[in-house]
Amino acid sequence: MADLRAVRAVLLADGEGLRMGPLGAGRLKPLVPYGGACRLIDFSLANARASGLPEVLLLSQYEERLLMDDLHRVWNTEPGFRVRFGPYDTAYRGRELPAELPRRTWPPERGTADALIRKAEYVFTEGTEDVLVLHADHVYRYDYGPLIEAHRASDAALTLAYQRIDMRWVHLFGMVRFDGGGRLTEFTEKPENPTSDLVFAAFCVFDAAVLRRYLALLDGGDWQHDISRDVIPAMLAAG
Repeated sequence: MADLRAVRAVLLADGEGLRMGPLGAGRLKPLVPYGGACRLIDFSLANARASGLPEVLLLSQYEERLLMDDLHRVWNTEPGFRVRFGPYDTAYRGRELPAELPRRTWPPERGTADALIRKAEYVFTEGTEDVLVLHADHVYRYDYGPLIEAHRASDAALTLAYQRIDMRWVHLFGMVRFDGGGRLTEFTEKPENPTSDLVFAAFCVFDAAVLRRYLALLDGGDWQHDISRDVIPAMLAAG
């Protein structure tokens, strides 16, 4: 079993649900209900807890007070697992919801990579060797332990999960290709003309030092502030 003490799990949860029609009307995308028993965000959190991770750091922006209040009520009630809120953690220390939150003092995030940069002091904490990146709008069950073990065994800069789908839907996802040794050779976000039926399954593990270095290299330049469109392609381009 992988030692998860040096893993920082981060959960990207800033969707507004605008493309989900009636399901997303008046709701945050992560809180869209599923099967009458849970919400979309609960899948990644349940996977993290079942995998043995002690905590997950929420990276949010849109209506974040509403989201944090909900997650604190639902997930921060039992020992052994906790959703962390970075700069707002002290406000959510007790069981009761805080009367007010600290003011945001950082610029708005323009993409998933920005979310990591703005909360860098909470992501890249002392002792963090790997960063597990999760999304809050995917429905799946998965044990992240073997993924982390494989990542460490290969000494990789990045290890990502993928799945095979019908070619006609690949244009909606991040298309990936691998060589015969399992090394990632291509990552194209929402390709116009797909050439592979493999897509990014929206969770991956980065070497923390490598991820931080690439975020620093990209920040301030001409980029889209996105992990899939900028960070992973930049790592591939550099070999």
